[in-house]
This record gives sequence, C-alpha cells and structure tokens, in this order.
Amino acid sequence: MLREPTAYDWGGDPTTGKYNLLHHAGGEKTMMDFARGSNPEMIHHFYYFPQSGVGDHPLNLNATQLALNAYMLDHEDKYHKWLLEYAGAWRDRAKENGGNFPS
Repeated sequence: MLREPTAYDWGGDPTTGKYNLLHHAGGEKTMMDFARGSNPEMIHHFYYFPQSGVGDHPLNLNATQLALNAYMLDHEDKYHKWLLEYAGAWRDRAKENGGNFPS
C-alpha cells in the first residue's frame, strides 16, 4: 500500500452477516450484525489504530519465493540478484532492530 491506510483498510468494507469480536472481553458471547448497523461501530474502533502503513512489510518476503522459482527455472541472474538484495535488506533491518522484523 503506497498511501496512508484508512479505518476501512483495517476493518473492511460493509457486508452482510454476523461476527464475534473475539479480541474483546466477552466478545465470544456477543454477536455483531452488519445488517443492524454494527459496522460503523467496528470502523470507529479502527480510527484509533496507527495510521502508518506506507512502506514494506515482512509478509512481502513471501514474494521471494516467486523470484526463487523464476531463478531456478530460467537461471537468469536478475532474479538471483533481486532475491539476495531483498532478503538481505530484511536481514539488515532485523539485525538493526535487535533481531525483530520491523513492521
């Protein structure tokens, strides 16, 4: 995502159906219903989340598998270089952050 996220990015667009807020005390016993207007409450909850989502994320390391597959099939050095550069950058970030991947 190359823009600041919104509450809808965190909470999703309105839909139909019922759901539980399992991360709240007693949430497993309380059913929320989108059809009865629960979604605005959910979206309001996400306005308090950090709104910084611009940049790379550790889950994007999954994309390195694509480069590895391409390199193994075609043996083109560009895939090999990209893979080492990208994974190396994450290794460096983790090292600078005490072994934790920043997100």
